[in-house]
Order: sequence, then structure tokens, then C-alpha cells
Amino acid sequence: MPVVKRLRGYCDILDLRPIQFQETLPDDICCSVCDVIPGLLLGLPCGHKYCGACYDQIAGQRPARCPLDQVGYGCNCVGCNRDRHLGCQCGCVSRIFVLAPALEEKKVRCVNANEGCSFVGNLNTLKEHFQVHCQFHVVTCGRCAQHVVHKRLIEHISDDCRSGRTLSELKKTKDEVGRVIEKLSVAKCATEDNINSVLACTQAYAKVTNDLQTLLEDCLPRIHQAEKQILQRIGSVAVFE
Repeated sequence: MPVVKRLRGYCDILDLRPIQFQETLPDDICCSVCDVIPGLLLGLPCGHKYCGACYDQIAGQRPARCPLDQVGYGCNCVGCNRDRHLGCQCGCVSRIFVLAPALEEKKVRCVNANEGCSFVGNLNTLKEHFQVHCQFHVVTCGRCAQHVVHKRLIEHISDDCRSGRTLSELKKTKDEVGRVIEKLSVAKCATEDNINSVLACTQAYAKVTNDLQTLLEDCLPRIHQAEKQILQRIGSVAVFE
């Protein structure tokens, strides 16, 4: 059954790239944490195995425990559970070499299989194929920044590149934005005219109100005076009768 794995310590150009093996691989050749297949595994007494990068993250912890099951390990030997390169005399951390010839004979697909490469061959032939023969490497178009298979780049630029369309789309968008801005400007002017009309009416109303208030203040003394005179006349008529 095909399975995708990543290698580390095999060769720089293939390290940590997803590689699709066409055959089932044994579980004990992978790091228990990151599932990478390294050139060297460090095995703990609990049975879990670590690649160098994962082991370095736990090497300085005290007490020394496997973070996957919290089982303790270690001793007082120099270098024990401290440095993957020094080893351990008591054997509490075992060194397991993985990238053996048996693994190199496993059938794999090209790293660029998803881009259309149909290569299937032994792992030990993948490096040469990938570096020399594969025609499906992906590059970035310098015009539109789209990822394109290198051998199709000129065709892409001639037919599919979005940069030309992008310029026309930008111009169209610019024109649309200009029309919207113009409409907003007209609406803004109309709104300002309405606001000015309301302000003018408000000011006129305030003036009329002030004039009425002034007139009322002028009339009140006269009204009071007339009221007194009327009362006086009424009193005089009553006395005369």
C-alpha cells in the first residue's frame, strides 16, 4: 500500500520532501514523534524511537522521561540522554541505523508526481532522476506569481498568464471606482445644499421667535397699563352709581 514519508540524512536535495513509497514500510524505521525516516534513530527503553532533531529537544530535561508515555530512562554515564552523538555505555539509549540498502531498493514515485511526473523507480535512483531527468519542477511566474511547471512557463505566459488580464481588470475597476466617486460627490453636494437650507430655515425661525419675544416684551407693559386704566374706570363708575 502506498505511503508518504519524509527522509532526513539521506541526501540534501530530497531531505524532508514528501516521498511516496509504493510499498508498505515497517513502522520501526520512523521517528515516533514526527514520523520522519532518519539515518539514525535513538531508541529509549520504553520502545519509542526518536530522530536526532526530536531527541535533542528532550535530551536536557531532568528527570529524563519519554514525553510520549512519561516512562523514565537514563543513568549516570557521561553523555547518557544528553548528546545523541556520544552514545551511552549502559545502553539505555540505543542507536539504530535506518537508511540501509533494503530501504534504497523500495519503489518510490517522483517528488513531482502531483505535477504530472510518471517516474517510478528505486529510492536510490530518485536523486539522479530528480536532479537530471525530471521535467516537472515548479517555478513561479515572474509576471503573475502563479506556480507553473517550468517546461510550460512560456506557454503559460503566452496563453494563461493573468498579468495582462489583471491590468485590464484594474483599469475596469478604476473606471468603476471613478463613477462611484462622481456619484458620491453629487450626493454630497445635494446633501450639503439640504443641510444649508435647513440651517437657513432654522435661523429664520429663530429670528421670528426672537422678534415675537421682543414684541411680547414691549406689549406686556402696555397691556398691564391698559388693564389698570380699565379697572380704575370701572371703579369710578361704581362709585358714581
